[in-house]
Amino acid sequence: MKRTEYHDKYESLFDLELEKLTQIATKGDADAQYVLSKRYLEMKDFISSEIWLTRSREQGNEDAQFGLGFICALFLNADPSAAISWLERKASGGETWATYHLGLYFTKQDSAQKELPRGIQLLKESANLGFSPAANVVGHLLRNGDVGSKDLEDSFPYLKLAAEAGYGGAQYAV
Repeated sequence: MKRTEYHDKYESLFDLELEKLTQIATKGDADAQYVLSKRYLEMKDFISSEIWLTRSREQGNEDAQFGLGFICALFLNADPSAAISWLERKASGGETWATYHLGLYFTKQDSAQKELPRGIQLLKESANLGFSPAANVVGHLLRNGDVGSKDLEDSFPYLKLAAEAGYGGAQYAV
């Protein structure tokens, strides 16, 4: 699924408040369950993310089928090499979400394969293609100095994109 198809499929759900999204997911909407799992992933609540991915996958959501393997491999202390290889193939094919998740992996503080410059580069690639979750992460990393010295000027375009997509922290920062 290309970025625009992915974005179109989930766009209205990404814009919902967490409470509303949880209500829809609880009623059994597979797409809402998937998006809710991604929200929990962004909050680094990997167990809740896994629960919602499993529920979505059980209803046949292909994105959740991949996501479950991904979260187990990268965040629940399993061997990440297969997931990284798969993500790299997807990212090279233009999948912005794969590029985003690779970037997250390589910037994780406790990652055995932490490669901060590579992670930031991947997050910027995804954000530059309009993927607002990546813009939110990279904007805050740059703004807060989590990748070296604080770079308010470089962070602004990313935070602006995230703010336009409804990310409250980015709206406050801009």
